[in-house]
Amino acid sequence: MRRPNSSVSRFDKAIRNFAVATSSGFSLIELLIVLAMIGAIAAAVFPNIGLTYGSQMSLALRDFSAQMRTVYDSAVLTGRIHRMALDMESATYWAEAAPLGYEGRPPSGKADLEEGFLDDESRESLLEELRELAAEPRTAVDDEERSYAFRGFLINQRERLVKASWSEVNDTLLYKKSLPGSVRFAALGTDTLGEKRLRSEFEDGELGYIYFFPDGTSAQAMIHFGVEEDDVISEQGPKFTIYLDPLTGRSRVLEGFQDAEFIND
Repeated sequence: MRRPNSSVSRFDKAIRNFAVATSSGFSLIELLIVLAMIGAIAAAVFPNIGLTYGSQMSLALRDFSAQMRTVYDSAVLTGRIHRMALDMESATYWAEAAPLGYEGRPPSGKADLEEGFLDDESRESLLEELRELAAEPRTAVDDEERSYAFRGFLINQRERLVKASWSEVNDTLLYKKSLPGSVRFAALGTDTLGEKRLRSEFEDGELGYIYFFPDGTSAQAMIHFGVEEDDVISEQGPKFTIYLDPLTGRSRVLEGFQDAEFIND
């Protein structure tokens, strides 16, 4: 009696086992589709997943410095005062432009109240007085033209007290941006503030501002950048400072948290 070939029977058994396994599993095409979907979702949800803290910081410093220079150029070319608005909590920033012809003094935040400048209530009261004075007919005994000059002065002072209506700039070069990944604003100091304010010292909805003027100057400013871990700035992560020169509008990147000379201790 002829014995069956053992090698053939083992081959048939392997084929049958493979058929059973593949009938209840996934094909190669299905696996590739699933992997592609996972990759697309990860890219959308975690855009900076492949960047290290150092790479995120380099990108943040480069983009922020370029944005400041663009705001500086826009102020000079348009003849309008510009400012950069910094949302310290959400780590976003954008450019705003004052109305054409506005020459008012940039507000200096808390320094206004400390040094006796007008608060909102006092400003409104003085504005009402100036409106009444400007509406009164005033004539000089010897020269009627002088009366108009005096009235014009009142109107000029009234216009300077009116808060400017700043408009957000949104074009191909200037638009709202966010710091990448875990990079955050750690602190902001300007010569108008005269102090350094940490991110935690800004109230909800309060913004920080850096001003740029049509004559090619700017506010003197320093901005600290750090990396956030567990809702606080990491002590071990990279730290950098951007310093803005008020005479040239140029920025310098300094390693570590550096305080400028205009900051009061």
